[in-house]
Amino acid sequence: LLAGMLYGLIALSRQSFGWALLGALATNTGLWALLSHNGVPAIVHPQAWAIPLALLVLVSEHVNRHRLKANVASGLRYLGISMIYVASASDLFIAGVGQSLWLPVILAALCVAGLLAGVFFRIRAFLYLGLGFLMLDVFSMIWHAAVNREQTWVWYASGIVLGALILALFAVLEKRRNDVRDLISKLREWE
Repeated sequence: LLAGMLYGLIALSRQSFGWALLGALATNTGLWALLSHNGVPAIVHPQAWAIPLALLVLVSEHVNRHRLKANVASGLRYLGISMIYVASASDLFIAGVGQSLWLPVILAALCVAGLLAGVFFRIRAFLYLGLGFLMLDVFSMIWHAAVNREQTWVWYASGIVLGALILALFAVLEKRRNDVRDLISKLREWE
């Protein structure tokens, strides 16, 4: 961790991305050493191990986005955000759906933050993966309540709510057809 701080100071004084990357990698390695020392295995809690590295990938891509080709930058964004969501979803499924209150809440919060970042920064990777993993989180909670807890009424209630949402969506799409076309064309322009 001290090496990471030293490399970070060198990076600030020299305005060097290379030193900043080295400092971030050293800090990440120090964090991993702390996790290992405190008995947090990567196989049981991948979220704690993968998210710092994924943030490093995302920040590195953002800093170097002007030097990278569009497809490489997009691939790095998908890689970084996928690492975050997959690690968080893995943590949820490793612990067992329904065994922890906080793991699905953390995944949902990360997904909503990704959705908002995707809309705010106009990044499709954040928007698509955030929506996909949020649906996975909600579906796994519904599945747990309906199947594992034997509460079959949850299936019926979820189906009714989903049907009402689909009807409302089609009503809005029909009423605002031109606005939806404009929105879709704007989405295609995003990174």
